[in-house]
Amino acid sequence: MQTHFLSKTVTDPCRFCAARRSGFCGHLDGCSLDILSERATVQSYAEGVTLIRQDEACERVGIISRGLFKTVMLFESGDERLLQVLRHGQLIGLPSGAKSPFSWEAATPVEVCWMSQTAWDAFLAGHPQRYGAYLDALQAQLLSLQASVANMRGRGALQRVAFWILDEVSLCPGEGQQGFHIELKRRDLASLLDMSPETLCRSLRQLHAERVISLDASDRVKVLDRAKLRLIARWQDDRIAAGLQSRRLDPGTSAGSGNRKPASASCGTSSSKPGWTGDVFAGMIGPGSGGRRN
Repeated sequence: MQTHFLSKTVTDPCRFCAARRSGFCGHLDGCSLDILSERATVQSYAEGVTLIRQDEACERVGIISRGLFKTVMLFESGDERLLQVLRHGQLIGLPSGAKSPFSWEAATPVEVCWMSQTAWDAFLAGHPQRYGAYLDALQAQLLSLQASVANMRGRGALQRVAFWILDEVSLCPGEGQQGFHIELKRRDLASLLDMSPETLCRSLRQLHAERVISLDASDRVKVLDRAKLRLIARWQDDRIAAGLQSRRLDPGTSAGSGNRKPASASCGTSSSKPGWTGDVFAGMIGPGSGGRRN
């Protein structure tokens, strides 16, 4: 595998790292962070570099310290599908040198903290807390991927774009009051949201025309009407929480009432109860993005 990177000499890569308090590193104590800093090597890569190719063995493990990575699957037809976007604190590579089912590529200029598989295994073996942190980080990345697929199912193109904007805003300081920069290339973002770049642009322009968002530039978004954006996205978390609370307070469903309602009436299988149908599961999962229908 050929990669292009800029060497970087860092005496203490952990001290000023953005990932120090997030993801895998956020679960480590000071002693473990010091050991990690001593054993790891930091490398910077340009946008577009493939660090691990599909079906290639993962001979090392990386922690993203800056920038965005994308996992991309190549199909026999030649089509590529962007599966997930990874941020600082998240992990690159698979355990025990397993072959990767997808490629790991730099979506923006990135910085990675690397350890060989042997050094990584020795580091984890040094303290049970490190194994726990590793499992937590892997589980969080898997759940994020699953949630992104589930949250995009059943939504049209405009709804998926609106949902993604709300998801990005939730990651911004101050809930994105000043707007946020779209770091992904349009082609990558369209692939992530399972649509064509043309459909993505039309959806953004429609939200801008309806004054739901403001496109201050082609790559900068500011939310103007969050309530309307939530309605468009079918962002159901508040309604589900209220519904669950009302069901708890309903005497007809209490354990001690001795008069339970029929399951068909309380579970929302009828189309007369839209708040308890298809996208309830998506709303309960929470924010995410992913999932090609348009």
